[in-house]
Amino acid sequence: MIFSLRGKLINSTPTYSVIECVGVGYQVLHSIHTYEALQGKTEVFLHTHLIVREDAQILFGFYELAEKEMFLLLTSVSGVGPSSARLILSHLNAKDLVRVIGAGQSDVLRSVKGIGTKTAERIIVDLKDKITAVAENSTEMDGAPLNDNKLFMDALSALEVLGYARAAAAKAIRKALQDTSLNTVDRVIKQSLKNL
Repeated sequence: MIFSLRGKLINSTPTYSVIECVGVGYQVLHSIHTYEALQGKTEVFLHTHLIVREDAQILFGFYELAEKEMFLLLTSVSGVGPSSARLILSHLNAKDLVRVIGAGQSDVLRSVKGIGTKTAERIIVDLKDKITAVAENSTEMDGAPLNDNKLFMDALSALEVLGYARAAAAKAIRKALQDTSLNTVDRVIKQSLKNL
């Protein structure tokens, strides 16, 4: 599984970008929001999700962790595939989508091409109780340097392996990262454990 990519942005279009990592160029499909976030950058970091099929391997990229989580939640809904999820996330960013689902605004979801009444209502019913963690992460590292984002992700993975809930772990790590002297993963984890 390709969990994330950090590398040089070679090419970027509204639907996909090419990121070079150690001499290998990865084509990454993404939403309009991720495309806009990549503009003007040469070195980039993306959260990714790899989908393997009989006839293809498709890599999706997300500038924010919240967008990736929302993508995974959307694709867990019956009738919503990766292409539909990407269209929804191009129409609404993760924060707005959480609000729309929480408020039960199926009409907003129906305004996305290819999303009918039944699918929109199914998304709301299936995800209304699952969007809390995404809401918690939607602004977790906005505007943070790439290094802090990597520290955050590494620490979050470690705490999840230790059995801590994602939302609680993320909150503890954000608090720990307020101390700029914590510049290694092990130090961030130690402080985060004290915050839990």
